[in-house]
Amino acid sequence: MKTARVVGFERNPLGMIERICLALLCLAIAKVLMGAAPASGASQSLWVANSDAPDEAVQEFTPAELLMTGSPSPTLFEITGDSVYGLAFDKTEDLWTELNGNQIAETSPTQLANLGINDTPTPVAFITSSSFVNLAGLTFDHKGNLWAADAKLGAVDEISKKQLAAGTASLTPAIIVTISDSNYINFITFDKSGNLWVSDEDGDRVYELKAKQLKKTRTVTPAVILSSATFDDPGQIAFDGGGNLWITNYYGETVQKFSKKSIKKSGSPSAAVTISGTGDSLNGPWGLAFDASGNLWISNYNDGSVSEFSTSQIKSSGDPTPAVHLTNTGTDYFPYQITFGPSF
Repeated sequence: MKTARVVGFERNPLGMIERICLALLCLAIAKVLMGAAPASGASQSLWVANSDAPDEAVQEFTPAELLMTGSPSPTLFEITGDSVYGLAFDKTEDLWTELNGNQIAETSPTQLANLGINDTPTPVAFITSSSFVNLAGLTFDHKGNLWAADAKLGAVDEISKKQLAAGTASLTPAIIVTISDSNYINFITFDKSGNLWVSDEDGDRVYELKAKQLKKTRTVTPAVILSSATFDDPGQIAFDGGGNLWITNYYGETVQKFSKKSIKKSGSPSAAVTISGTGDSLNGPWGLAFDASGNLWISNYNDGSVSEFSTSQIKSSGDPTPAVHLTNTGTDYFPYQITFGPSF
């Protein structure tokens, strides 16, 4: 019987060191060949809803297109030629879009992956309702229910997970929560506790609706009403990883951070950070989203451009030059809600 030959570190230290060095060299070569991982957006694409002509469509900026300032040619696809105001991905990577203020469409991952072949896919489902008047921003709660802001009604509608699974339908939302004394609400987002936050464009306010206020159809007074003097046509809102609330101001041409502590009760809090634009970096800032690395992305309604501010640039107030600024005729379509989602 032959026995295995054992080569240990003590018996052959040079061979072991050589093998370690070879492994490290191979790893370094592999990194060079594959390219460094993108610093912006990680493996996700930035998806943009375009609200007006000439192409009322959705755009996908891939991770590669988000790496540096320039004029990329993002993937653009039309959904029945209607204005797109809101968009959100569900947990299975289906894209849900709000169309023309009165319907919601579902596009499947397969359709999104094949946009290079068919950039006018027919949605796999359409949801309509006599309750929809002027829908805008969309978001999902942690249970998979879709929520929509109805701007003119001053209400938020829940289309339940069960209703979404049923496919094309004309339905009554599972829950309609009307916000008393609201003016024109556009964007909504959930915090980690399941409370819903709402921006009121014409009222220059931001509201918090507690999770318990969202359990049934009713009219509610927000648990928290923020009315900062610096709000000036507030747009999309989002929370950063620390639970701080960020908001765009269309007319003020600023992006602001309000600390987690400052938004616990109604009042007029002072912004912890205010970012002002240089040149056209903030030109009617409207959409807002964080990428996986914590960098802040803004879509500008007036010129269709997109700006990225790095995590280091948003630590304090100022007017930094964007880390990335994207301009292209393909983005000049009055971008509304933006979100990070899968890259197909």
